[in-house]
This record gives sequence, structure tokens and C-alpha cells, in this order.
Amino acid sequence: MNTLQHTDTEITYRQYQHGDEYAIVNLFNFVFNRNMTIDQWDWAYKENPERRLDIILAFRGTQLVGQSASTPLLFCFKGNTVKVTRVQNVMIHPDCQGKGIFTGILKRLTEYIYQNKLDLVVTFPNNNSLFLFGNPTVIRKLNYYHIADIFTFILPVSSLIPADSLDISIHIDKTIDFIKSDCDFILSSMNQYEIFNARSLDYLHWRFKGSSGKNYHILRAFQNNRQIALVLFKYYPDAQSVDLVEFFVNAEKNVILSLLNSIKVYYLKNDVRISSFNIWLFPHYINYKILLDIGFSQSTFSTHVVTKSFSSLTEQGFDSLHSYYLSMGDSDVY
Repeated sequence: MNTLQHTDTEITYRQYQHGDEYAIVNLFNFVFNRNMTIDQWDWAYKENPERRLDIILAFRGTQLVGQSASTPLLFCFKGNTVKVTRVQNVMIHPDCQGKGIFTGILKRLTEYIYQNKLDLVVTFPNNNSLFLFGNPTVIRKLNYYHIADIFTFILPVSSLIPADSLDISIHIDKTIDFIKSDCDFILSSMNQYEIFNARSLDYLHWRFKGSSGKNYHILRAFQNNRQIALVLFKYYPDAQSVDLVEFFVNAEKNVILSLLNSIKVYYLKNDVRISSFNIWLFPHYINYKILLDIGFSQSTFSTHVVTKSFSSLTEQGFDSLHSYYLSMGDSDVY
């Protein structure tokens, strides 16, 4: 897909229809220079446990030229379970950029969200999309709110100090599976936050198994027969880095050092060199001070966080940064 036909044809919009995924994948790979497969698209959208496809498409003639898609999720919001959608993969064919199509599909996706009685949008736009989400002259009526930028914090492995000997049991597995006690532990780890992804069993199995094309590992730690940690992590060979995609740990500094050293040893035993650990952090996170004390420091890489309330359930506090817990796992990128 290098050039467009029907260059004088009016742009039309509609919701996703069965079979559109082939054109969507072709456009995605062309715009982002990626290699998404149909299986990966099916995983991201059709296999989602909420079984809802929140996708608006733009066509010039019969050719797909734009998409505004979002992934349905369930969040906990101040004790209530609310319907959330995460806007992602907004894309416009390069030959059609600057013609108002981004605004057109985002407006129609916003109308779709209202019509389907969803409660909240959480999204992580890139710099170009952020300008349009926040540009008051373009979409001032849509009221999307840029609450913050969440920074990646980095710990060089060379700076990781050994942990003192502890009576804890640490298990690392590359076979991803979850049980109810994992969900219970995650929920207990989240009880100090007001807004967070609910992470049901169905969600966890879908997000970290399936056909995502990602290669996650899972770590569990126990002390006195009580679970004290659940960590999902992923290795990136180009950067030789390990992203701590989900980091649920209710423990002291020395335990966290033990977890990180265990991951380091795991890769060394498999002849894989790692240079750093990466994690998303906000200052209000429970482990923020401990991780800084261990040696994590804020990098220059950040991710925009944008939200919008669509219902009375979420209108009070949706724009309060300190209410949220967001992890790398909440993004579609990691």
C-alpha cells in the first residue's frame, strides 16, 4: 500500500465489520513499519474477554485510510467496577494526514463510547496524538484530559547490589498461567489505590498468554507460606533490558533486591545478558521510595496519560493523578 486511489473521493466513516481486519493490518504495518499478523490482531480485539470491538474506520472510496480503535477493559473505580476502553492504534494513511481525519474518527469513537454507555477512557497517546487530544481549537468539545506523563525508571544491572539471605521462596516460570490466589494477591496489593485495571483471571490469561507475540515470564515469591510478590517481566534483546511489566510486591527493600537478583541470575543461567531493569513509576506508588533507594532513577523516556469520564460513576476524581495505579502492562506496547 504505497499510493491511494480516489484522491478526490469524500471520506466516509463506519464501525468495524467482519473482514475489515485484513485492511486494518495492512494499514497498520504500512503506517508504523511493523509486522502485525492477523493472529495478533485477533488476539488484541476478537479474543478480548469483554468481547466488544470499539473500532471506527475511515475510507476514501473503498480504501481504508484511517482507524480509531480502543480496547475494552474493566477497571475498579472507587470501589465500583466500571467499563473502560483504552484508545490505541489511531492511525491515518500518510497521504491523508492533515485533512481532519484524525479528528473525524476520534469524534465518532467518542460518540460510540457515549452510545454504548461506557464509563471511562484511559489512553497513552504519542506526541502527535497528544497534540490533537489536547488541542482546544480542534476537539475542545471532547474534553479529554492529559493528567500526567508517566516516566520509565531504570536500574543498571551493574548497580544492583546483592541481597542478604532471606527465608523466602522465589519461582520463575516462562509458562504463563494464573490462579484465583494470584488475583486475590493483586487486589490486596491495589487496595491503597482508587482507580486501577481490575485484572480478572480472564483478563490476565488474555493479556499475558494468547497470540500477543510477546514473551512474558512470571515470578512468584512466598514467605512463611504467604505470597509476597507477583511480577511479570519481559526481555528486550535490542536494549538488553528487562521491563517489569507488572510489579505487585508487598515487601521490604531486601526482598525486592532478592527478586531482582533472582531475575538477573535466571537470565545469566540461560546465557542472556541484561543491562538494566525498567519500570513505570509515580511518586505515590507504594514501592516508589524503596525502588529509588535501590538505585532506580528517572529516565528521559515518558508516556503520556490521557483520560476522559463518560458517566456519573467516574466524573468525580477521574482527573486525579494520585488516584491511579498504571503499569506497563496497562499499555498495549509492552
